Amino acid sequence: AAAALAPPAALQKRRKWPRGCGATAEPCLRAFQAIREKFLAQHRDAIFASLRQVFSGPMELKPAPLSLPVQTRFAEACAVSEVALSPVLHGTEARNHAPIFEKGLLVPGGDSKVGIRNGNSHGQGIYTSELGAPWLSRGFCTEPRLLVCGVLDDARTLAQRRLLGRHWVTAESSTVRHVGNAVVVFNASHVAPLFEALGHQFQGAAA
Repeated sequence: AAAALAPPAALQKRRKWPRGCGATAEPCLRAFQAIREKFLAQHRDAIFASLRQVFSGPMELKPAPLSLPVQTRFAEACAVSEVALSPVLHGTEARNHAPIFEKGLLVPGGDSKVGIRNGNSHGQGIYTSELGAPWLSRGFCTEPRLLVCGVLDDARTLAQRRLLGRHWVTAESSTVRHVGNAVVVFNASHVAPLFEALGHQFQGAAA
């Protein structure tokens, strides 16, 4: 079962909050909390079905302890978007989880100071996988831990798919591209890790 969705206590302290939050963190925390709860209610079964394809044994879905600026950025993007959140997975080295919780998922290069680690043959963006292809994200993990993300997916299905590298682009917009089983996001404010999935071990791993 999912853990309690209370935000980290440190995020509730008063400070100069980002645009849209007012004098305290509470409005942003409430907005983000509502987004996360609705996301889980809508996609819980599909998320666990996906995780069972790569995890072996017990698994846990924990709210990602995102910093307030990351929560704010995503909540504000959701507030002005007319599209619903879609669930995707992001796999990376376990040591990267804490920086991601602090700064969010970032597009490599430029001001983000994030290097391109695994190529960008499908565009310079944040690479995630569809729930139907958890093995794609699992391949980048060093521990049985995956990030369950919400993406504002406004990609439109192409009338005629096109080949990009070795995979077909089936839908895209200026911010999102579906290519093969990957979903590449070009705007960091349109995607956020909402939960961290932890498994006992990956399937096929030594006990």
